[in-house]
Amino acid sequence: MDDKLIKNADAVYRIAEQKAEHYLKTLHKQVSEKTFVTTLMKDIESWKHNHIHRPSLFPFLLRRKRQKTTPSDYHHYIQWLDATDKLDHYLDRSISYIYMRDLGKPLDTAETKVSVQRAVDSLKRYLKNNRKEQTDMFSMSKLYRWAQKENIEATVIWVVNKLKIVSDHIPYGMDAEQAKRKVMKIIAGVIMHVMEEMDDCLSPKQRAKQLDVAIRLGYSYGLTYPFIDDLLDANILSDEEERRYTDLIRTTLITGAVPELGDWTGDNADLIRFIHTELREAFEYIQVHQKQETKKKFFEQSYLFFQSQELDRKKDLANPNYKNEELFIPIILKSAASRMIARSLISAPTDEGFDNRTFYYGIYNQLADDFADMFDDLEEGAVTPYTYYMTYHEKRSDLINPFELYWTVISHLIHNVYHSDHKTREVGQ
Repeated sequence: MDDKLIKNADAVYRIAEQKAEHYLKTLHKQVSEKTFVTTLMKDIESWKHNHIHRPSLFPFLLRRKRQKTTPSDYHHYIQWLDATDKLDHYLDRSISYIYMRDLGKPLDTAETKVSVQRAVDSLKRYLKNNRKEQTDMFSMSKLYRWAQKENIEATVIWVVNKLKIVSDHIPYGMDAEQAKRKVMKIIAGVIMHVMEEMDDCLSPKQRAKQLDVAIRLGYSYGLTYPFIDDLLDANILSDEEERRYTDLIRTTLITGAVPELGDWTGDNADLIRFIHTELREAFEYIQVHQKQETKKKFFEQSYLFFQSQELDRKKDLANPNYKNEELFIPIILKSAASRMIARSLISAPTDEGFDNRTFYYGIYNQLADDFADMFDDLEEGAVTPYTYYMTYHEKRSDLINPFELYWTVISHLIHNVYHSDHKTREVGQ
């Protein structure tokens, strides 16, 4: 292997940064001219006629951050939708949103419409045929039944055991359940990508093999969230440990090889040794299953994600001098790269449409998440576009208003990225 898989990491980042700068300028212009206001007013007017009180899966999940939603609540809501003949519409919008957000699909193509309808029909059958079990929508028993149906019981048992081990090693100061949920979410996303690319003519054995690899790849990638992102955010490592750890990760992504850990002393030595072993095992699994033609893209996207996260993480809310570019460009890059990684992870063929849609869509997800966490972030002193604007907007008239930018992004996506497609307008409500 060459000493460097990514020949010039700085150049890779700068090229992506230039694309993000251009995107930010486009959005800033629309914010300044307030063009999004009249456009969205017309869209909202058209949405009124088919409005459902809990309009899509996304707002429903967002609300769960602020109030505890039980499986029973969800079951009653599904019953209400079915009784009022709104279940089909709800499922269609929710699944369409997932196709647009997680799979980077345009909703106006015949292929996507067929896939969405197939998923809606399958989920509706499941909901109607399992009414008594809906109070436990995501139980282990259901997971194992799915595994039996797909002939991957051993894989599911393996990943459940791995998640238990990871959870047991989450240090004090981090949320073990949250860490496990993040990994499971990544696994689900990779499975969705694999199933979307899967040939309908595969034999049950071939299908099981692809799902087995998808679960293991998803776990291997998902492990980076608790053991890199969350760990570095939690201020558990000392400054010296953090420097050594980030250098180790950066070297791995640039060279394509995991360096030896070497001597590591201090309070976190056992933790770091465990993490190094687990991440190296996961990294080597990904390496083995990467096709040569997609390997470089996977590492470049991983590096973009890591580097933009690092720039974001080092910001200090007490600093009154950050420029708009410093606040927004890293989140444009990290939110796009995190989803591009999932597709390159499975060595899917190059899809320029997916790349462009995912790049422009990412900031919407990030702004929505940051808005939901705004008050917690303020309390913790974290720098996000919202916390920084709320702290300094009275002194800094040059700052982009992230609340206005959020609506601008929605308008831009609907009308410029998805070409005013009716279905996209409905799902984006």
